[in-house]
Amino acid sequence: MRYRALSLQDRIDIQDLFSWYGYLVDENREQEWVELFTEDGVFDAPGLGRWEGRERVREICQMVAAGSQGKWRHKLLNVVAEPGDTPDTARFRCNGLVTYWDQEPAAMTFNDYSGRLRKIDGDWKIVELVAVANKITV
Repeated sequence: MRYRALSLQDRIDIQDLFSWYGYLVDENREQEWVELFTEDGVFDAPGLGRWEGRERVREICQMVAAGSQGKWRHKLLNVVAEPGDTPDTARFRCNGLVTYWDQEPAAMTFNDYSGRLRKIDGDWKIVELVAVANKITV
């Protein structure tokens, strides 16, 4: 496999982006979570729907808040990123683990995330995030 590296700072910033993603959505910090996306950002969950633009993406955070009652925890793991087609873009993929603490035993959902990022004013933002649910276990 041929690997093109991003700078160390870009890799740290992208890892932080996805760490904040989990904290912000779980804490229902809706406005901060939405700002992780570009103005025209997309959240695509095949089989569930596709939300385009920040105001539509906001609905995802609202659905998580309503469904979880604050008892879900999103963990985005194994984040890898590589340069995109231009210096201010990147492609990423990671695994998502969502644990549900509103039942015994706790349930888990495994997701594959992938998509594109753009660096705007020094900050990486999500241009498109595709979330594919793989398995739910209890």
